[in-house]
Amino acid sequence: MNRQTKVFQKWILVLISAALCLLALAGPAAADDPLPLMPAQYYGSVWTTEGQTVEEGIVTAYIDGALRSPEFDFTGGYYGDHDHKKLAVTGYSADAGKTVTFKVEVNGCLYSAQTYYYGTPVTIKWYSGDVEQVDLKIPPPTAIKGKVLLEKAQSSDPDPSLAGVAVNVKTGGSENIVASTVTLADGSYSVSPPSAGSYDVCFDRDDASWKEEKRPVTVVSGDVILPDVTLRLGDVNNDGEIDIFDLLWIAARMGLDPDTDPEAMYANIIKDEDVDIFDLLRVAQNMGL
Repeated sequence: MNRQTKVFQKWILVLISAALCLLALAGPAAADDPLPLMPAQYYGSVWTTEGQTVEEGIVTAYIDGALRSPEFDFTGGYYGDHDHKKLAVTGYSADAGKTVTFKVEVNGCLYSAQTYYYGTPVTIKWYSGDVEQVDLKIPPPTAIKGKVLLEKAQSSDPDPSLAGVAVNVKTGGSENIVASTVTLADGSYSVSPPSAGSYDVCFDRDDASWKEEKRPVTVVSGDVILPDVTLRLGDVNNDGEIDIFDLLWIAARMGLDPDTDPEAMYANIIKDEDVDIFDLLRVAQNMGL
């Protein structure tokens, strides 16, 4: 055996030893962090259990309760299709045969979906590389809907902008906000609580002295249409009531110039040139409402 051959063999042994060392070091890490397999892919329609198409929302998928997909936005009642983009669900060798579950988010509310194939209930099992049609059904999304109006300072005034009134859905009897929105230009709103139950719907316009209003509502299923709500002028101290304390608050600012004093501007209920007896009378008119 010549010298060149011996040198070559020596380097081969060095390389093999180095590779074995790297494998030894990588072994524990690989066991703790297995590589994902080729994802399974799903697509299909989205319906309510009452047979209505869910026009738009977000679909996510889970294996054993762990999120294993990105958020998949959909429109037109379908998430993905047979030929193009699909919902990719990542798994590992240990996930083979485990159940895949789906959730659908609509208007900020998350619903657990039932899985079907052409109307037949099915259980979806994860296998690497699967491409399956999975149709989803969720309970009918519930919305609380209505319209908010704003009392005018004087009947001859132009209509105030109805956009931007805060609509907060709170757990019944508490201050815990579970859903919220703001009114559109015509005063209309639609807000979806997270589930059936009893709630308080609170309406507030915080850029003037309109009194906050609250309406109790019980959600079972389907939309709940509330009667129109009118916010009244006069709660200048923002305590949720129109009462003697609001009259005293205004009286303390009589004579101040609404053009230069911010509190006087707020106390000038009827929006004329002064804070005066007419502002007090306007508030007195709404006391107790």
